[in-house]
This record gives sequence, C-alpha cells and structure tokens, in this order.
Amino acid sequence: MSGTGAGYDKGMVINSWNNGWYSPTAAIADGYKVINSNDGLLYVVPFADYYHGQGLDGSSIFLNWSPNIFGGSNNLTAQHPSLLGAMPAVWNDLVRATYTELQVHGLVEKSFAALAQKMWSPTKGGTDYSAFLSKVLAVGQGPGTTYLPDTLDNRTPGDLAYRKPATASSTEAPSLAPTNAVDGSDSTRWASQYSDSQWLQVDLGGARTVTSVRLNWEAAHGRDYDIQTSTDGVTWTTVAQRRARTTAGLDTLTFPATTARYVRMLGITRGTTYGYSLYSFEVFGGDLAQGKPASASSVETPSFLASNAVDGSPTTRWSSQYSNTQWLRVDLGVRSTFTSVALTWEAAYGRDYDIQVSDDGTTWTTVAQRRGRTTAGQDTLTFPATTARYVRMLGITRGTTYGYSLYTFEVRP
Repeated sequence: MSGTGAGYDKGMVINSWNNGWYSPTAAIADGYKVINSNDGLLYVVPFADYYHGQGLDGSSIFLNWSPNIFGGSNNLTAQHPSLLGAMPAVWNDLVRATYTELQVHGLVEKSFAALAQKMWSPTKGGTDYSAFLSKVLAVGQGPGTTYLPDTLDNRTPGDLAYRKPATASSTEAPSLAPTNAVDGSDSTRWASQYSDSQWLQVDLGGARTVTSVRLNWEAAHGRDYDIQTSTDGVTWTTVAQRRARTTAGLDTLTFPATTARYVRMLGITRGTTYGYSLYSFEVFGGDLAQGKPASASSVETPSFLASNAVDGSPTTRWSSQYSNTQWLRVDLGVRSTFTSVALTWEAAYGRDYDIQVSDDGTTWTTVAQRRGRTTAGQDTLTFPATTARYVRMLGITRGTTYGYSLYTFEVRP
C-alpha cells in the first residue's frame, strides 16, 4: 500500500488485481512481470450485485477487451514484454449464498470462449460476435463435458433467425447492432437512427418455409410496419402488416406459408421520437421439428446426438451404430398436422426406410416409404395430411457399411 518494491524478490509474478492498490504500471516499474486479473473487468462474484454477479459479458469481452486492457491510464501496450497474459476469477464472497457448481458454470460459460479467443489473439478475428458464437456452439464444450448444460444456446425452439446474419438500414450506435436482434437475448437490442423509413433484415441461409414472425419492441417501437420476404434480398413481397401500434413489447404476425431466404421488418412510421428498437426478431416456419426433443435407437458417438438432426443447422448430424434396424424420432410436443418430411442424408444414408407417426410414442403408423435409394443428400417424402405428436424415420436397410446419418430431419405442414 505504500513504499516501493525495493528489496523484494523480483522473481515473483504479480496478479494485477486492483489498480488502486498496486497498479500494473507500478508493478512493472518496480521490476515485476504481471498477469491481468483486474477486478473491475475480470471478476465474477456469483449472483452478487457487484463484480459481474450475472457473469462477464462475452460480447463486451470479444469487442472491447484484450489482455493489455486494465482500465484508464493503466492500459499497457499490446504484447508488452512484462505482461504474461490474463486470468479471470470466480470469487466466492457470498459464502452463505446457496448456489451450485452448475449454476456457476452458467455464469462462466457466458465469457469463457471470448476470453480464450482474446487471450490467443487480441484482434477480432475478422468476424462479428454473433458469427463467433455460432462457431463456439458448433465446436461444443469439449471432450468429457457432455453432462454440462449448454447455457449459450438460448434460442427459442423453432426460431429460424437465431444467430443468422442480420443487417439494417442504420444503427443508432455500434453497440446497438442488428445482430443483437437475433442473438436469443432479450437484454440486447438493435436500434436505428431517428427517422421513419428504416428496416432490419435477416438472411436465413437458404430457402425456408416461413409462416410467422415475432418481434419484441423496446420502448422505441414501431407504429406502422410491414413484414416482407424475399428469395434474393432484392425483390420483396409484403406478407403481413401492422398499423397504429401504440405499445412496446411482443408482437406476432402470421401469414400464409411462403418460401423465402430473407425476412425483414420495414418500418414506415415510428411510435416515438426515437428510431426503431428491437430486442428480438424471430422467424418461425414450416419445420415443426426444429428445436423439439429428439431421440434415437442409438448414436455412433456422443458428439452425433439425435438433437443434431433438429437443431436447424445443416452442418451438425445424428449418426447411428452400424446396423440396419435403427430409428430417429422427434416429439412435436402437441398433436400437429403435417404433410411431408424432409431429410438431408450424410454419406451414410438410408437405402430403405419408413416415415411413421404416433400419438403415444408406442404405437406407430407408416405414412410414407422409401425403397432403393442410392445417394446421400436431400429427400422429401409427402403424404396426405396427418395429425400426430411423434414422427420418426425407421431405417430398414443401410445404403453403406456404416449406420444411418442425418444432417436434418424436418416435419413440414
């Protein structure tokens, strides 16, 4: 707290915790090497009302922090020779509080990947945080951690817009980016500049059947706006309209099923003197199975789970063990009416298989069959309108010496 480092062992390393007690610049001036463990930036006291009680903000870490950032005049130059790295802390001040290790995991996971990325490289890696987080989810939490809940994946089941590329006509500030409206969080938001004609659009990544959108307006809501769709991002068709809205909050607009890659909110008239501001912009469509509980007769490895076939991603997959009689099923949650099932096979495709439905998950009825298939890729089976709660692919004969492997399993109205 006073004096200098004279006479003390310079072979020690200082975890620089508090700029006021012993700043990194003071420690380096005294001849020490330091690790960035700054309390104001890197401490979590679980569920406290101080020191990031709800966890560090991964987006803020990714966009604004790097290991040489200590705050104020104590920032060091990047890759300073006396800076060895950085280390966050979980600090259990609230010794009588009741919380579990898994709850603390949920707090830590919010920023863990962003901290790792920025400690390896302080640059932004040529991508935005939403795209980075999509990669984090694709990679997963690592070997031996399948028992841990994935707290980052906070999508609304069936939301086709979740963490897809989003753009807008304008933003009020860099922190109020369009991607905030599709990140699954109701605490981040997009906000436009202060004028009437503004828009927010999302690229679903490919042609999808869409039937509704749900908007969660911040106080700066839209009074009059259209929902439009497009297959190319150039020519737009209005599928729903809202006029004379007077409040913030949730607004759901439904419309006849339409095929589109792009969906946008086109603001016509603001509801306040500010711009347009959305906490979330969700798009729902024809895939009744997306995000619903899925199970299978077997899995090849723990990384090829049944849920991968209904997660909305074309790159994750379910794979069975290497035998003919295998199945994948999805629980739609309620009895639903549908007319087709679309499958995207990996190289380990099915040669012969049935599509079956059930109301209780026990007694099954075959509604469509495929026989003699010879290739991987997409396959759509249609049938008369059927109402059921459960739908499954029942594999009869494999097309290869491997098992059955599906990138996607979609159930469509």
